[in-house]
Parts: sequence; C-alpha cells; structure tokens
Amino acid sequence: MAEKKYDLAIVGAGMAGCTLAGKIAEQGVHQSTGEPLKIALFDRGPYFKGNSSPGYGHPVRRKMFTNISNDFRGRYMVRTGLPPGERRKVPLKPEDEVYTQGVPAVFGGGTLHYTALTRVPMEVDFDVWVDETGADWSYQTLKPFADQITRDFNIHARPKELLCRLDHLLRDAAQSMGYQPYDATIAKQNCLLSGYCDGTNMCKYDARQGSFLVYLPLAEERKVQMIPDAAVERVVIERRGAQVRVTGVEYTQNGI
Repeated sequence: MAEKKYDLAIVGAGMAGCTLAGKIAEQGVHQSTGEPLKIALFDRGPYFKGNSSPGYGHPVRRKMFTNISNDFRGRYMVRTGLPPGERRKVPLKPEDEVYTQGVPAVFGGGTLHYTALTRVPMEVDFDVWVDETGADWSYQTLKPFADQITRDFNIHARPKELLCRLDHLLRDAAQSMGYQPYDATIAKQNCLLSGYCDGTNMCKYDARQGSFLVYLPLAEERKVQMIPDAAVERVVIERRGAQVRVTGVEYTQNGI
C-alpha cells in the first residue's frame, strides 16, 4: 500500500471541506518548520480543475447541470455524464413505494446552503447565541467574520427583477400596516436573472456562489492536493492512554 504524508487530511470536498481547505491553506503553517501546511482534500466525485467565471460557468459543469425539463413543464436538477447515485426508497404512504435517483457527487459539492437565499445575522442574533451557548459569540467577536463571508459570497439585496408579483403585494401590504420590510439577500455574482436557480437547482452559469467557487480556487492556489474519485475506507485512530489522535486515512481511488 502506497503511503503519502500530509499535515492535514480533509475528507469530503463539500461546503465545509472546501471552506476548511481554502482558509486553512491560506493561513496555516507547520508549528515546527513555519512552512505552509501540506493538505490533502478527498472526495468521491470527479474534479474539474480551473478557475470559474461567474456568469459564464465552468465549461464542464455547464454540460452537467440542466435546470429546465425537456418539455418545459417543470424544473429539476440533472447531472449528465456521471454514474448515477444510489437509489433511495421514499414511501409517501404505507401503500406507496416511490424511488428517487440519488445525485452523484462532484468534487467541490453540488449545493449552496439555503439555495443562495441568505440571512445576514443582525446584532440581536449574536446576543441570543451568547445567551444560549455561553460561548463568546458576541457581535464584536464574530462581526468581522460575518462581514468577510458577506464579501466572499457577494451577498447583496435580491434584485427587483427576481421579485414576483406576490413579493410586491406582500411588501405593499406590510407597508400599509406600518411595517418596514427589508430586502431579502442572495449570494450571487454576475447573475443573468434567469430565475431558474432560486431553489434546489444548480446554476449552470456559476453565478450562484458556493464554497466550490469561492474557497476551492483558493485551495488550488495554495497547492492543496486534490484527491478526487476517492472512497475513504477507514480513518486510522491511535489511542495513547486518554489521548486520541487521528494518524491517517485509508482510501481507494478509481476503485484501486
């Protein structure tokens, strides 16, 4: 069995994995040598290297994602050119048996939290978190990081072109009752305003921001070792008395 040594191994290149790889690679250094950390990022999906162009889309991803059904009667997400995911049985009623086709994995993840609709925390939210957890999650402590996320994901007010008639009616009714509604915010860059990505569907033009567009390129720049098509079989844990330490992972790549 071939062995490779890394300072850090991250299993799963989804929202959390890409964020960890990008940010740790940006600032992480080895305690002994002061050199940048050697990081490996694993995922079971294929890896499409290259910088994205928000509003245009990665050439390969554009071939994979379709947001409109062939008969134009509905929207759904399809990834072509990849082996299908696992089939899951989803019973709606005891007498029903409905099967849904699982979605295959893609290095970098296939979703954005909250489907690009965001809720930027207000100052009162930080106070509630402190009261509920006792942790130092105060406004003063976390606000700089919230601001960074806002910049990184280009969070901004939802354009009026994406508001439907019900949105306008609800706003007008609230204002007539003395309320002052505030804009919903989204995380998009160079959005084409097609409206077909405001849900579970992916954006084939890469306008909807996610960790695979924001932090995965950062990890690439910092020489993180990408290990795609990899199935991690076992996490090696070493115990020494009361101490527990992860010393490695065992995996197969492309079935080998």
